[in-house]
Amino acid sequence: VQFVVLSEERLGTGADGFGYLLAGLGVGGIAAAGLVNRMAGWPRLGSVILLGMALYCLPTLLFLVVDDPVVAFAIQVLRGAGTLVVDVLAITALQRSLPKDVLGRVFGAFFTGVLAAISLGALVTPMVISAFGLDTSIWLAGAALPVLCLLGLPFLRRMDAANVARTAEVEPRVQVLERLGILTEASRPMLERMAADAEEVEAPAGTVVIREGEEADAFYVLLDGQVAVRARGEESVERDLPPMESGAWFGEIGLLERIPRTATVTATVPSRMLRIPGDAFVDALTNAPASTALLEGARSRLSRTHPHRTPRAAVLDRPEQPEPAERPD
Repeated sequence: VQFVVLSEERLGTGADGFGYLLAGLGVGGIAAAGLVNRMAGWPRLGSVILLGMALYCLPTLLFLVVDDPVVAFAIQVLRGAGTLVVDVLAITALQRSLPKDVLGRVFGAFFTGVLAAISLGALVTPMVISAFGLDTSIWLAGAALPVLCLLGLPFLRRMDAANVARTAEVEPRVQVLERLGILTEASRPMLERMAADAEEVEAPAGTVVIREGEEADAFYVLLDGQVAVRARGEESVERDLPPMESGAWFGEIGLLERIPRTATVTATVPSRMLRIPGDAFVDALTNAPASTALLEGARSRLSRTHPHRTPRAAVLDRPEQPEPAERPD
């Protein structure tokens, strides 16, 4: 609402100027995207969120003296960068701070609050401009909002303190997931959630980690040791497949294809591995494209045991389709 009046009365650009100002926000967001993604990995986000709010609000005060459309566009680029910082890091902070079982309800309330605030702003801003003028509305948006944000500083500090401890606890597991190269498109918050859900398990020599035909319920990352792989597959003739050593992963086929385990994996020496629950693994791939390494690896392994089966991993993020009348498995 403010941009409409600003474009008409101060910049002299009419309706077109309103579009240019919005475009400036978009340009700033795109320019800041790479930096914001790295910021999401920082353990302390509260002060960064406040700085993002300052970057979004304070440049608005320049509109009190600026009447050049080009300068106004540059101001909007700065504000767009601040917008993205706040949007991304606020959601990241929520994901880190809340238990998984309440996250959906909290996000529902969060976005309801966002929409309510937008509606309130659209209702109040014309009244403020009509009663007190454009400059007053600029002062409120540019100065009053940052001051109000400072009221949240004590809460943000407590949140940061808790997140620092939590991040330090899961950081070694996050680094393991990052080195795999199979979740290269997953965001830092999603990797942290997977790491928090993972558990480290010890497998003495001879332990059957997964058994062919059983329900697929977890994804495994081999930290140390070696495992043997045997499968019957479609031919019902048990045969050995190449063994796997430290740094390998397994268990993804059943989760991606929604089928029982396609092979038996047994520890041949004392081994240590991360066990990630299947729902956490699938959530990560639902919220980010699966990497080429993961999909191609799943296809290759599936072709060894079920050569006539058409993989479904590449369409993991599409709505589930009805099963065919006859399935080879």
